[in-house]
Amino acid sequence: MGIPAIVMAGDRGAAKAVYGQSKVYLEVAGVPMVARIVITLQQVAEVDCVWIVGDSDRLKAIFDDPNLRDQIHKPLTITEQHANLYENAWETFRTSLIHS
Repeated sequence: MGIPAIVMAGDRGAAKAVYGQSKVYLEVAGVPMVARIVITLQQVAEVDCVWIVGDSDRLKAIFDDPNLRDQIHKPLTITEQHANLYENAWETFRTSLIHS
């Protein structure tokens, strides 16, 4: 049994914009940073699933890309962000325990 990885991709409140947008959506070689993180987590043996918390509509649009989907073989769950980082971490962690 592995562990869930939780990626904080919220863009409210304390999030600092870079070039006018949230860092998680900045592209490196045409791929958003959040997607690069999820792809990297696919290679970590101890991780059995990935949860992303953030703007769910925007994240779903990124991960609906068929080229990106082909690189993801572990379960991926996107959850809507809450009011702050603490709530994002706690609620996503709690939900991941319920669903595991």
